[in-house]
Amino acid sequence: MRKEKIIEGMSKTHVKLVMGAKERYDALPNSINTTEEGRTQWTYIPNRDQYSTYKITFNSEELAS
Repeated sequence: MRKEKIIEGMSKTHVKLVMGAKERYDALPNSINTTEEGRTQWTYIPNRDQYSTYKITFNSEELAS
């Protein structure tokens, strides 16, 4: 988490901590979508245009996949 990177297997809490550490993103996602397969996708949109949008998918156990 110190390197501000999201890796597979992180919990939702860990993802919020990493994203909150990034100056250009909020800790909470801008949108949350759930698929029929039970996966959840969080979308983070940066506060400044020159940065990338993050889309993080969690499996049914709520771990980043």
